Parts: sequence; C-alpha cells; structure tokens
Amino acid sequence: YVVPCILQDSLGYLWFGTFYGVARYDGYSIVSYTNREGDSTSITNSIVNAICDDKDGNIWFGHSRGLDKFNPSTEIFTHYILNPDMPLTDWSQHVLSLHEDKDGMFWICTGDGLYVFNKFTETFTCFKHDSTNPYSISSNSINSIIEDRSGTLWFATGKGFNKFDKVRKQFF
Repeated sequence: YVVPCILQDSLGYLWFGTFYGVARYDGYSIVSYTNREGDSTSITNSIVNAICDDKDGNIWFGHSRGLDKFNPSTEIFTHYILNPDMPLTDWSQHVLSLHEDKDGMFWICTGDGLYVFNKFTETFTCFKHDSTNPYSISSNSINSIIEDRSGTLWFATGKGFNKFDKVRKQFF
C-alpha cells in the first residue's frame, strides 16, 4: 500500500490515507473506508493525499476529486467540490494538503490554486497567482501549508514559499 499521509486525531486514533481509501487504527484493529459506487455517504475517492482533523472532531480528507468531511459519530462522509465550474479531474480539485488555522478557517492546497473554506457559511474563497499583482501567491501549485506559533501561514509552492498576511489578504 502507498500511504501518502498519516494523522493522529484528538482521540488518539491513527488515520492512514492510502491509494485504496482510509484506514483507522485504534490500537487493536483497523477499520477501512473506501469509495462505494452509488453510496453518497462513503468517501468520494479512494486515493487520499491529505488528512486533517478540526476543532469539532471531524476528520477531513483531501483527494484527487475534492474534499470530504467525515463525522466520526455518524460515520458519514460529506462531499465538497472546490471548483464547481471545473470537472472533477481538474487540478483545482486535486487536494495536496489541508490545515485548519487557529481562527477556524480551513485551508486547502491544490494543484491549481489555494482554497479557504469557511465552515460556518460553507463557502470557498480561491487564491490564484496573478502576474499583475506582486502580492498574489507565487504559484498555483500549492504543495503544503504550516501555521507558525504566531498564527502566520506559510505555503510551499511550485515557485518557492509564501507568507500570508491575513489582515491585508496578501502573500509575500
């Protein structure tokens, strides 16, 4: 099995994202979650690239066809399409990294743009490189994100790293 990502959630479970779905390990046994054709409550795509938990106890999965939220209480997946104007096979749907910041905003790094998901309004904002704007993100290929102790967001892109100013909504 190829395992591109691992997460230990707030309850201590280990989650493994694989090219065959998701595996949850509780220290004794493994439970697998895969895409089941025709079942809208299963994970959308079994090739999982990114895992993140949020402050509400949900587990989020990024894959090559968007984003899924897993509710551990109901064991139901909710599907989100990042860019409804593009086909599911477009790089803008291909999630590479996930992060919930200290303000509760959910950041989604993709192969073609950076998305911010507001969980309260369930809306997406997209940031893309703009060659006419020196304060736009340096590349549309965003590979990774980290938040430092002061709350500053840093992004690894196809053209270097970027720091994000949340107040001005500018990249440096």
